Amino acid sequence: MRNVLSASRFGLVILGLFLVGTTAQGQDLRTWKDGSGKFSIKAKFVSIENGTLTLAREDGEEVEIELKKLSPADQKYVADLEKDKDNPFKSSRSDPFKTKKPGMAGSKPGSSEARPVNADWSDARMLTLAPEKGDWAVTVGSPPEAPAFKARGVGIPTKTNFFERIKGMVASADGKHAAVGYNTDEPRPLGVTRLVMVDLEKGKTVGSATSPGLLAPLALSDDGTQVLMKRDEFGFGKSDRLEVWSVNGSAITKGISFFPYDDAQNGDRDIKWAACLPGDRALTLSNKGKLVLWNLASAKAVYSLVIQDGTTPGLSPDRKLLAFTTGKELGILDIEAGAVLGLKEAANTPFAALAFSPSGQKFAVVAMDKLWAFDTATGAMKTEMLLTGTYTNNELQWTDEDHVLVGHQFLLDLPNQVKLWHYQGAERASAIGSTTLFLLQNNHQSPGALIAAQLPQPAVKTVLTRAMADPNFFVLKAGSTVRVSVNGLSDAGQQGPVADALAAKLGAIGARIGQETPLELVATTEVGKQREISYRTIGRGFGVRTYKVQEYISRVKFVYQGKVAWESSSYNIPHFVSLKEGQTMEAYLKEQEKPNYDFFKRVELPKLLQRPTGTPTLGSSQVSLTGVR
Repeated sequence: MRNVLSASRFGLVILGLFLVGTTAQGQDLRTWKDGSGKFSIKAKFVSIENGTLTLAREDGEEVEIELKKLSPADQKYVADLEKDKDNPFKSSRSDPFKTKKPGMAGSKPGSSEARPVNADWSDARMLTLAPEKGDWAVTVGSPPEAPAFKARGVGIPTKTNFFERIKGMVASADGKHAAVGYNTDEPRPLGVTRLVMVDLEKGKTVGSATSPGLLAPLALSDDGTQVLMKRDEFGFGKSDRLEVWSVNGSAITKGISFFPYDDAQNGDRDIKWAACLPGDRALTLSNKGKLVLWNLASAKAVYSLVIQDGTTPGLSPDRKLLAFTTGKELGILDIEAGAVLGLKEAANTPFAALAFSPSGQKFAVVAMDKLWAFDTATGAMKTEMLLTGTYTNNELQWTDEDHVLVGHQFLLDLPNQVKLWHYQGAERASAIGSTTLFLLQNNHQSPGALIAAQLPQPAVKTVLTRAMADPNFFVLKAGSTVRVSVNGLSDAGQQGPVADALAAKLGAIGARIGQETPLELVATTEVGKQREISYRTIGRGFGVRTYKVQEYISRVKFVYQGKVAWESSSYNIPHFVSLKEGQTMEAYLKEQEKPNYDFFKRVELPKLLQRPTGTPTLGSSQVSLTGVR
């Protein structure tokens, strides 16, 4: 059997520009511009090597940019320096043409390289998924005390240049500390990582450091002095190394580094998630779903448990419980005891994200366009929501006991099953108890910020109260009457079976079938475009081929008074293909060139549906430097 995956087409161009390295000292500040003229920076010329220019900003921080990306005037300025035989920029160093390698700002000599150690698996246990008591038996501890301080918004430095990008934000469990990580691909081949440390209690940044290599922050210790960083390079198997960085004020030094999944191959060895625990311990999770508890000081594995690959587990507020999925079950792990306390059958949740409420009494699972909330002690489901129209990105945060934030921007009211509010302008979000921390976008010309907020705001609660008082707020609910339309199906022979299938689904959610109603459930099939789709072969060598495929779309939607309130669709073009022996891709894809009528039998309809307003939520707020408004 031969497997292939669909892939976008790409090209790789490698350009080499070789210049003799020169170094300049004592240059005056001048304004540098990129080739488009949109971006500029005030800085001194420091050096140029292998086509990469190093500049020093007014605050002393060094930035880098490729010479070819500068404006013509700036390129000429550098060329003139190169031609100057009486170079006035010579330093007192014996070799003025060697640029200083990026290192940890404020670090001690030798601290810019982590100390490699081997992961110790000598006494590690392999846990089983079977609960020791057979039933769901979870005791929920008392939640941590709310911090005596109120987290404050903190301004963070501008990006060093317009090629730098944010790679992660992590916060300590007590809500006092945070770290923001940045990457710049240049200079190649190592690139540069920058880490900004923030004191949320005092409302200020406490350090900013750079290091060679591309790494991303995964977790921050309770006291904000230790950051878990993973290698974060492009390609499978290039996110496999864990480094422990220690923080003391503005001084950052590297501790040990190790490969948690060195026995795995390719992407299976990559680190997906990590969390710091008390006692210098940490949890890590691989892309393949291998969860491991570590003693960090010695990189010694305590135990491992295999859960669903691609998932992001949830850690309880007291960090004693872990919620996870297996693909077929939902489970709770006692972290200290290394024992599964509860396991129950659940829907398949690919690429799920899980999170506990601030009290730990509830936890939620979001996967694709679906959300479930459960009671932690009993495992009973409390809420089930379809999230069509929102962007979840498999990100989940609780803002209080009744509300969750998905995709760092959409707030959901769980008791009422309402897609409540849209928060725009933030690039990341992190929940710290009942405080939500937004990372505001920034660039190389303007600073960003970490904005602390209590969600939902009082004004949002008022909007919800008014909406719920409207008897027509929910156009679909138990007892609603719905008209079913299947005239848009191209195959007349399928209209009856599809109508019956949809009527059964409506009956299952308590709705009635009728004609005199403003709410219509419409099923259609459409002929789309002829597309060029690339598939990558796996299992038998490596290769990419492109095929022309005729697109067909199967669609179902609720329409209320002429406005679409909800819709779902399916395309005939497969993302993953498993060929039979002797079968060709051309023959297989030709068989797929038809509408997918099975979609109408398996599509899941929402149980509650808000009146359509043109937006998925009741309103929106902008996250800005002044807060959330």
